[in-house]
Amino acid sequence: MANSDFLNNFKYIYLCRELNKKAGWTCLSIDSEWKGDSSAGYPGKKMRTIPQFKLTITQPCSAYVSLTQKGNTGSSFKGKNFVGWMVAKLQGKPMAKLDKRAIMAKAGITDLKVLSQEIEFDTKVSYPYVFTIVCGSRFAGVKGEGEFELKVYTRDERMRLEKLNYC
Repeated sequence: MANSDFLNNFKYIYLCRELNKKAGWTCLSIDSEWKGDSSAGYPGKKMRTIPQFKLTITQPCSAYVSLTQKGNTGSSFKGKNFVGWMVAKLQGKPMAKLDKRAIMAKAGITDLKVLSQEIEFDTKVSYPYVFTIVCGSRFAGVKGEGEFELKVYTRDERMRLEKLNYC
């Protein structure tokens, strides 16, 4: 098949990896939602109200962050909302406003049901370190509401994942 034919017929490529204990991976997950004030638009002026999480990593390692929209949309690939996430070096503090210098990884805004990406927690910080993960829905209000699951896979067996309280 020619490259042009492939690009004309396929929009996405999905790779499968085994991120299980046997392969050396540890997984933590949290269920959450965008509702009311937490559906403030992403990124936007009300960053502090968008769901945020503390991820404690105890050593440099590889990781995967995955955001899954819940609910049935009739499609196995499309979610209800346009969503995105970012991981920031904020020592576990909430991101009150968009700080591009603190962002170490992000997944662009898309309407995919599952939005995941590999991250490398390198030696540029002293471990243990607490990162901040921000998960947002593009549209504010009822149009951006929905439930989701945040999963983090790492090779750090001592990692911790907790929801940050809104300020």
